[in-house]
Amino acid sequence: MDCQYTRNALMCYDPTRSGESQFFLAPLASSRGLEWPVLPATSETINFDGVPTRSEFYAFLHKYFTGTRFAGRPISPLVFNYQEQRVEQVFENVLLYHQFHDALDEVHLVPLGYVDCREKHPDLCAYHAEMEDALGSLVGYIEAPYPQVLAGLGDLSAFGRVLTPPYQTADGRMEQIWENVVFTWPVDQPEQARLFPLADWMRMPGTQPGPQVYQLDSGVLFFPVKDGLGFHVPQVFDEFNARHGGIVFSGPPTGDYMLNEDGSAIRQCFENYCLIYDRNPVSMPKDLRVRLLPLGVAYRDQYYLPDESQPVTPPSLAGATLQVSESWPQVTSQEAQVIKGLALDAASGRPLRDLQLRVRLPLPDGSLYEVLSPASDGEGQTSLQIPAQPGFRHGQVVTYEACLLIPAGEPVCQTGLYLIWDLP
Repeated sequence: MDCQYTRNALMCYDPTRSGESQFFLAPLASSRGLEWPVLPATSETINFDGVPTRSEFYAFLHKYFTGTRFAGRPISPLVFNYQEQRVEQVFENVLLYHQFHDALDEVHLVPLGYVDCREKHPDLCAYHAEMEDALGSLVGYIEAPYPQVLAGLGDLSAFGRVLTPPYQTADGRMEQIWENVVFTWPVDQPEQARLFPLADWMRMPGTQPGPQVYQLDSGVLFFPVKDGLGFHVPQVFDEFNARHGGIVFSGPPTGDYMLNEDGSAIRQCFENYCLIYDRNPVSMPKDLRVRLLPLGVAYRDQYYLPDESQPVTPPSLAGATLQVSESWPQVTSQEAQVIKGLALDAASGRPLRDLQLRVRLPLPDGSLYEVLSPASDGEGQTSLQIPAQPGFRHGQVVTYEACLLIPAGEPVCQTGLYLIWDLP
């Protein structure tokens, strides 16, 4: 085959195939172990091979990739990646994403071609620093297990990136820290998630309630507290709160708004977060000049314990799954092949460590070749080498069986294949 990398894919041409099937994209996403063990199913119109997708992904692939003809079948559900502030879906050959702040029909591709080329052929693919950020969360993401709550909070980019996985606090609550806010909920009840009173907890300065001085025509609302006293709230802050769950999520103001020292911005804290309004530049739309202070970062640095100290339920070997791939789709009879395995817990998707991979393949003389890999690492990954086999013929398809060895249990097995190709 003749293949060529592009930024986002690997294009291939196989002259032994017929017609249009000679042209295809290589399964870069599948080969990186990005396939989910279980996929959701739907009877809705917007789907690929029965797997639900988003309308913008559906339109994009049909417009540019002839549906799954070039993109390949879907190998993941829709993934809400709150770290990268985007929705993702993985197909065999490409990885699509839509940023939370994008226009409704805007779709991007993760540069899988660049990643694969840099790893396998660094002499061919020059390093590009600007591409590295897009790959920061290529293989995993931090789950936010309260999607129905987040669905009602508007543009989630306002809350910043997710900084921690969900964890249980000393007083028995669940918590998850974002850059600008902290979510909390009762154990096993993520649908009751709400914002933690971060401004109060971080002792952000406030003021005592006072009488109303300004009216709505001044761009200020009055929030009454008691006996005719209350706090003035700039209308831009009230509008921000309304777009992100309202007073139920922001909590009441903890004081009147105030100018910073140089007068360039207005700041006001509510019970659960603090807002700042940039008075310059005046040419920028008002809704783009309002942002949250990064109190979540300060809270994490002061109170969050490292991951290893959090109570974690160990993954179950009873639900072990195995994904196998070859480093090269074809090798010569004089070249070694590398088989890679990825061990995951099917229920949680978490990696399984300290498990060995056993590979068996029949040799031309009728014997059976068997080799064991090192134990899987903390990412659930392991690999082994099948040495060159001069007895293999040109054009032969080598079929092998790879099994994940489970202590005191049945092995989990997959089959794979690769091609022997001795022509230049």
